[in-house]
Amino acid sequence: YSDKIILPPSCLEKLAQLEIQYPMMFQIANPRAMERKLHCGVLEFIAQEGMAYLPYWMMENLRVSEGDIIQLRSVNLNKGSYVKLQPQLTDFIKISNPKVVLEQSLRNFSALTKGQTFRILYNKKKYDIGVVEVKRHGGDFAPGQPQAVCIIETDMQLDFEAPADYVEPPRPAKTPTPPSASPLSKSPVLQPMGAPVLDGDSSEEEEAAPSFIGSGFRLDGKAIKPPKAKASPAAQGGQAVGGGSGEAAATRLGVRIGPSGEVLSGAAPSD
Repeated sequence: YSDKIILPPSCLEKLAQLEIQYPMMFQIANPRAMERKLHCGVLEFIAQEGMAYLPYWMMENLRVSEGDIIQLRSVNLNKGSYVKLQPQLTDFIKISNPKVVLEQSLRNFSALTKGQTFRILYNKKKYDIGVVEVKRHGGDFAPGQPQAVCIIETDMQLDFEAPADYVEPPRPAKTPTPPSASPLSKSPVLQPMGAPVLDGDSSEEEEAAPSFIGSGFRLDGKAIKPPKAKASPAAQGGQAVGGGSGEAAATRLGVRIGPSGEVLSGAAPSD
């Protein structure tokens, strides 16, 4: 597939007299719809007089049928610097490397016009590509001038737009996270502490664990003397009252002592 047309030999004689610039570029229009214009190159001058052969995709763009009249004139186009293309089907972007495929296919084309849809063939399958935007070297297009560029032997930036039939997949709705899956559910602040247990008495003394259960030794190698046991206050008090005995002496109160030191009785004296 290409954008080159076949013209009769008389066109070549006329163009030679006009001393046109090469490569030869033409603008094709439909007289019944002048807003539909395409730009193309020429393949050969071997068509019958009064006839021109166009690729079928160009006839679709111009909305002309076989035998219709077209308007043809020679034009000079600036070389393109940028073009944005839009595949008409999503199948095109499923190719392994669509940009390389398109760059190779465009070598068969001479010009691109904004708004046109050209056709390429890859792996025995046809793909329609729309031209969304074009830019040329040398500045912007003049108002009312057809936006078309020459793509023969030029370095041009190629960009893509989403396919015409592309539909963005719906985004999945965000489901609320269940409380059990939330990290905050494990927080002790959110967990009930439960009723306090008051069965035990905190005032009861608990047996203290010994702080040291081993044995020591002296650095000079001598034997360690056992510590002296301290006497309890109860034993000391009993020794003082009982006059030296180990057992506590009984103390009697209210006893009368006679002149000679004898114990008279435990009752108080009578009058």
